[in-house]
This record gives sequence, structure tokens and C-alpha cells, in this order.
Amino acid sequence: MAAELLQNGDFASSTGWTLGDQWGIAGGKLTRTSSGVGEDSAEQLEADLTDDLLIGTTYVLVITIDSITGGTVRPWLGNVQGPKLSEVGTYTIYFTPTDVTDGLRFQSDGPRSIDTPLAVEHISNGDFSGGDTGWTLESQWAIAGGKLTRTPGTGDEILGSELLVGGDITFTGGAGNWVPTTGYFSTATGVLWIKETTSAGGWGIADTDFSAVLKDNTTYRATIEVSNLSGTMPMRMDIVGAATYGPSFSNVSANGTYSTAISAVTVVGEGPVLRIRKDTTAGITQSCYLDNASLKEVTGYSPTGPDTASQVAGDLAVAFVEGKTYRLYFTVDSISGGTVTPSLAGTSGTAVSAAGDHEQDIVAGASGGVIFSGSTSLTIQMDDISVLELVSGLTIQMDDASLKLSGVDAGEGQGSIDYDYKVTCEICGFHFHYYEVRKNWKNQWVCKPPAGNCYEARHAQDFVRAKVDDAVDIIARPEYDWEFIDESPTQDDL
Repeated sequence: MAAELLQNGDFASSTGWTLGDQWGIAGGKLTRTSSGVGEDSAEQLEADLTDDLLIGTTYVLVITIDSITGGTVRPWLGNVQGPKLSEVGTYTIYFTPTDVTDGLRFQSDGPRSIDTPLAVEHISNGDFSGGDTGWTLESQWAIAGGKLTRTPGTGDEILGSELLVGGDITFTGGAGNWVPTTGYFSTATGVLWIKETTSAGGWGIADTDFSAVLKDNTTYRATIEVSNLSGTMPMRMDIVGAATYGPSFSNVSANGTYSTAISAVTVVGEGPVLRIRKDTTAGITQSCYLDNASLKEVTGYSPTGPDTASQVAGDLAVAFVEGKTYRLYFTVDSISGGTVTPSLAGTSGTAVSAAGDHEQDIVAGASGGVIFSGSTSLTIQMDDISVLELVSGLTIQMDDASLKLSGVDAGEGQGSIDYDYKVTCEICGFHFHYYEVRKNWKNQWVCKPPAGNCYEARHAQDFVRAKVDDAVDIIARPEYDWEFIDESPTQDDL
């Protein structure tokens, strides 16, 4: 069995691994998040492997991806790149590097940061220069002057807590001034009702005995219960020292509960603040009991209808895609009385209660457009609404990496993955996995053992070349030119 070449392929520690800023090892996992900026790879250098890599040798990498979103990861061995991986699963990948300097590397092919929005606008008429074109406005919303505005509804009042301490009192009426029943000058309940000595007559409660201080420019709801009425009596409730007074109940001619809104524009002075008085200076002989006095702040009004401003999916410049992250920009020029909450394709954002420029990152839901929902008492003016898609970087968790010598010769070049990728043998015509074929000496992709038998090495005799026989005499002499004589030779001829 081939030996393991990776250190800490189970990611028990980071020993042997060189990690970029976005990568980390913890809990037996190799992870990458899209929040960092910096080097974009996790690698084990050739020097950190347990043995040297060999050029031209096929290796097999097995890696498990537990989770992956926002991009792809590509493994490299030496100078050979593997396929882009974008799904959960276990992968077997073959490499035959021709340069092994870099060792094994996992490279993110996604962007390095989630902070970069794509310059594709999804909102139409976000500056409202086209009026209400593209926008669906419900009752409290309007577009005018290039602004989106909302004012509270005019439905039922929304009342705060009770401001009177000891409002459960009883008065009896008589000629001239009011006369309290026995015991109601007592401060035992923590409140002292004070009798006015004006000719009109009246009773009030001092501001020091309220459960909260009355506020300027605020509307209050005052209520009193009348019983045992002996006739018709003019009556009103007001706030002494306020610039405006509560309206008269007119002529109270029947027992029951009476109520009035009191607008305290400016609260000044001291002494009795809430006053229940006869609305005349003439002497009155009628009598009644007054009970269950109440004073509450009007904090708002319930909506009279739907409460949103929206741009539906069909009016968007570009539709949203479920699961993608978008950045919503909008400007709040002024806001009071509540909050506005945006939502994008069914996913709610964060409620906003302050003026200024706002940004929110929202993951799109299954369907829909952009909606702004106002709380009940909200008054707001908005402008410059924009939505851009964010480029979300790769987030991945990997496990159980292994790198070994392969018993399969994948051939030099592109890293191949062990999955159903078929090649047709150019000799027999059958289909084989990529790693089951190789080029022969005639440049054909053919099946090789053990999967097939069409591959054959080029015969050695094809490489035999005869030597040229250059036959040259090593020693050569010219032929002697013999001279023949007819006479018998003499001594001089010799």
C-alpha cells in the first residue's frame, strides 16, 4: 500500500499546513470563511510532505467537503490544476505533475471579501424622480417632491399609562362651589385634590401628584364619570396653565362617562394642573357625583389601513435570487414616533429609528420585492433607495485529505477527477474513464490495461537506425609504373 504523503491530512493540527488569512484548522476541519482579506489558499509545501514528489508520477488526492457556499475550490498538485469543486461530497482526483515545487494547494476561485457589491441596481425609481412609478403605496405613505413619506394613521387613539394617582374619587355638587364628600381632603391615597375658590368653581390635582410630569406640545385624553346628576350642568375638564384648554362637555344632562382631548401646547405655572370645573360663572343649583377621573397621554393613533410602501417583484429593475445576499441602501431625512423596518423577498431587515444613511445586508427569501413597514405612530421622510447584490466569497469546510502514489497512470497535464467522465477508445470504440486511457505513439487516445488492451508501446525496433558504412582504406599506395626492356639488362640497368 502506498504511503501517505500529507502531514495532518485529518487536520488534527495545523502542523505542515501554510494557511492564508481566510483559512483555518480547528476541530479536525480545514475551513475557509469569506470575511477576511489576504492570501487565498491553504497549502502543504513540497518540503512539508512526508516524502518528495516525483515529476511525471501519478498521485491520487482524496478529499471530503462537508459544506460549501459562495464559490468553488480548486486543488493543485505542483503545476497541475484539478477541477473546480462546488458541492458537498468525497472526491478522488489524479495528478501527474511536471513541476512539483509548490506541493499541494487548495485555491479559492471565489472573491476574497463579502464587502464588494456588484454594480447592478435592482430597484427602479429609487430616487423617486419618477413620482410613484414602480411603487405600491398603502394608506399612510406618499411620494412627493422626490421623497417617500409616511404620516401616522387617524384611527383610534393609543393611550399611555394612567397619570392620575388616586383618580377613583367622589365629588358631590351643590350651589356655587363644589363640596367634596367626607374624607376626600385626606392625603391617605398619596394625592390631594384641591378646591378652587373662583366663582366658577372647580377641583384639580397638583402637578406634584402626577405619576409623570406633563409635557409640552402633547395631547392628553381626560375622562370623568358623572352619576347622580340632578339636572343639566355645563362642565369642562382642562389643564390650568396650558396655552389651550380642553373643550366643554357642553350641557351634561345625563349620567355617564365623558371624555375630552386636551392639547397642552405649553404647560406653565404651578398649582392644580388638571381641573374639573363648571363651565359658567353663574350660580348652579344642580348636583352630581364625579368619579373615576383619568388622564392619559395620547401616544399615537392606530392605522386606518395597510401600513407599507413596497416595490413588488414585477416592478424591480432586476429580480432577486433566493439565497443570495443583497445590500440595501436608503436615506432617512427625518423620523419620529416609531421605526421603519425593511424586508427583501420575504426576509426582514433591522428596524431603523434614526435619521441618516443606512446600509443593511439581507439574504433574499423565496419571493417578493422590497417592503418598508412603519410602526403605528411613525412619521418619516426617506430618499435614495438602492439594492445591489453582494459578491459573497467562498465559505467551505473540508475533512480527511489524503495524498498517495497512484497505481493508475493518469498521463501528464490536467488533474482528473474520478467520476463518470468517459472517453472513447480510438481503436476498439468502447468507453472508458479518463484515467483508463492514454495516448499511444500514433497520437491516439486508447484504452490501457487493466481496463483495455488497445494500448501498446512502440516496438523497440522502430527506434533502430542502421549505421552508414564509410569504407575508406586505412593504408593506400599508388600502383607502380613498371618499365619493361627487351635487351638483356646490364649492370647499369640495375
